Amino acid sequence: TNDQGELDVALPQKLGLLRLWPSKPGYVPQFMNFGNSNQDPIEDMPGSMTFYLKRGVRVGGMVIDSMGQPISGASVQVRVDAPGSRLMYESEPRINTWLAQGDNAAVTDEDGKWEILNAPAMLEGSDYKFRLQVTHPQFAGDKRWGELQAKQGVTTKQLRDGTARVTLQQGLQIIGSITGPDGQPGTSGLVVWAARPFWAEGVNEPPIDSSGRYASLSLGPGEYPVTVLAPGFAPQQT
Repeated sequence: TNDQGELDVALPQKLGLLRLWPSKPGYVPQFMNFGNSNQDPIEDMPGSMTFYLKRGVRVGGMVIDSMGQPISGASVQVRVDAPGSRLMYESEPRINTWLAQGDNAAVTDEDGKWEILNAPAMLEGSDYKFRLQVTHPQFAGDKRWGELQAKQGVTTKQLRDGTARVTLQQGLQIIGSITGPDGQPGTSGLVVWAARPFWAEGVNEPPIDSSGRYASLSLGPGEYPVTVLAPGFAPQQT
């Protein structure tokens, strides 16, 4: 947007689906949906629209290891369970579910602390539910949204007052190498350790490098179906 908060976007004359995500650091992001999953032509979309973003509030906490020591460099993604459907036509904007995700995730500092400043304020008589996904290359992090915070009893109140603590356990990697029928290293493809990677959260596959080696992220205890996919070869799973 310009210094007047305005933005012009050129749209095709016929449009089946339009989704808008207005956001600004320090404000609660919003989401607006025009159209539906069938992508029938939109007939009642206004020619202009004004979004009123509310000031965000802080939620945060700390990430520690099993010895109680802070973990720096951990990625903390945050989502909020907001009412409404993301697929059907909506007459008014609503809170965007994704508060900190991907490249915009919070990262813990040298003291293991993290925070975001775009969370919605507490509702009267109730509150939103925030879900975290905490990961670190050297630790076994969340495989699903809210997995560790639920097991460890992290509450919305703790997130709001900054006392939330999420503990990550030291993980182990699945490491190996790929060779073709001729015994030469396979140098392209993927190794997947999720049973249903399309529905899985986060990163679930590393590439095979130029020497045929691969290494997973740090994983927690359990069994993992390791599937090798290489161009020109039948997939294998163990």
